[in-house]
Amino acid sequence: MVHRDTVRVYFRQGKSVFEPSFENNAANLKAAGGHISRADRVRILASASPEGSRKLNAELANKRAKSIAAYLHKNYDFEASRLQTRYTELDWVAFQTLVEEDESIPSRQKVLDIIETRDFLALRRLQGTKCWDYMYKNLYPSLRSTFVVFEYDIDIVAPAVPAISSPLEKWIPESLSAPQPLLDIFRPIPESISNVARAEIPDASISREFQEMEEAEPEYWRMRISDRFLKTNVLLYPLLLPSIGYEYRFANSISFSVLAYYSALDWFSNTTKFRVLGIQPEFRLWTKSQMLKSEWFFGLHGNFGWYNIAWNGKYRYQDHKQDTPAYGGGVSIGFKVPLFPKEDTRWGVEFSLGIGAMPLHYDIYYNVENGRLVGDDQAVYMGIDNASINLTYRIGRTEIKGRKRK
Repeated sequence: MVHRDTVRVYFRQGKSVFEPSFENNAANLKAAGGHISRADRVRILASASPEGSRKLNAELANKRAKSIAAYLHKNYDFEASRLQTRYTELDWVAFQTLVEEDESIPSRQKVLDIIETRDFLALRRLQGTKCWDYMYKNLYPSLRSTFVVFEYDIDIVAPAVPAISSPLEKWIPESLSAPQPLLDIFRPIPESISNVARAEIPDASISREFQEMEEAEPEYWRMRISDRFLKTNVLLYPLLLPSIGYEYRFANSISFSVLAYYSALDWFSNTTKFRVLGIQPEFRLWTKSQMLKSEWFFGLHGNFGWYNIAWNGKYRYQDHKQDTPAYGGGVSIGFKVPLFPKEDTRWGVEFSLGIGAMPLHYDIYYNVENGRLVGDDQAVYMGIDNASINLTYRIGRTEIKGRKRK
């Protein structure tokens, strides 16, 4: 038989160091009884509130669990073999209970739907709303907590003689004769805690023995295999030249992008036009800039297209015999930033500039209606051949997941 005493202790926002004096943490541990040093096992279950990213929250909860383990080791002589730590980026069950019990939360049903799907990113998108502000003030302080469960193995020995009924039994209070419930300390959090400023996460003072302590739950790794994006170059729209593109990104560093654009329109007169059908494929090598909060790429691109161009001048220029498209290629550089960095990582904005060379063979016509052919010419263009401001949207992501090796 196992008897458990459960104690709940609290942390400041963004802090991982266990503070015995904060919210009577030390007193709550002692309330479990002076015999806790004789516990056969101690399970430490840590979590965090959802202000940080999933990765940051997991690291924070892990440090909180190890900080409590170090405190118990120092003050109650617990060996590593008797301590088990578990952690999660958010205690969804406790969060759901808090939301269900508070009918004053704005958009409460939307929050419950998010909890049902365990969509951490959707929850983060609520930042800046009245719903988020209310939960930040009234619910999140309770989620910055850790459960400490003391377990005692109890041997039950059968009586050697039959039990003898005694008239004194009727004087024994029912609360003592019944099985005792688990000790579980849940205390309201003062409003002032919600106003604690976010601070740097300090490392807990943990001995090497506890730094190397394995987690009770298996750890997993995730690797992004691919991202898929749709895009359009908004810089071409003033030329009445709409575009659509697709990009497939392999892992984190390499992608293939292709952009197609087409226009058959005149610019309000038949002597001014930019009629183009073109395709621009590109291979890209990506790198991240933590300082600039952006992703940069270096590209190798090609150009292929048909054209019919006039600038309200004497001549109109068209690819030779309408079957000699321009082609060429070059190099480019660019960077990408999220469009809504605090809400949704699907949308992004991409800036790029490229230079290259392009052999041209074109016919020259008089720039009038049904103007006759003057002749043809050939040239090699060298210079800027790619300028874009792309609006991008991620339409899919593929990941693989596996258990970490011990």
